[in-house]
Amino acid sequence: RLKTEEINLALKQLMLNGIIEYLPKKETPQIQFLVNRAPAEYLIINQDAYLERKKLYEERVQAITHYTSTLTDCRSKYISNYFGDESKKNCGICDNCLNQKKKKLTSKEFSVIEEKLKALGATTIALNSFIDSFKLLNKEKVWAALNFLQSEEKVLITETKEIKWLNN
Repeated sequence: RLKTEEINLALKQLMLNGIIEYLPKKETPQIQFLVNRAPAEYLIINQDAYLERKKLYEERVQAITHYTSTLTDCRSKYISNYFGDESKKNCGICDNCLNQKKKKLTSKEFSVIEEKLKALGATTIALNSFIDSFKLLNKEKVWAALNFLQSEEKVLITETKEIKWLNN
């Protein structure tokens, strides 16, 4: 808890006694190079390597820009793909996945599910197999359609997890 002037005086005294080497601070920042810099005429910049590094930098900037601006792609999946992991599953917890879950089932999506069930006719299909057959729809939407169709008694979902279309 000494004042700055007292510390400077003590350091100068230690320097005078040969104990330390002390250079008081100046008003402007200073850099002291320990090795002389190479003259500019001896510097060689590989133009091809420079352009390649510039291109890679632009690609990284473009990737991060796309990451921040995308409203539909799963962020975890996007990061995994960027680093070479070709993961097929969405995380379900990023902002984009949560927004996709919040979206309501459209009549077109409902029709696609209903038509696929009608195409089954009287045959039964495993519930998980049926749900997984929809690549572009998330499971929540398929479940919403199945619950509605079951409440309307158009499909039967058995205890053995099979689906059967009832109305022909």
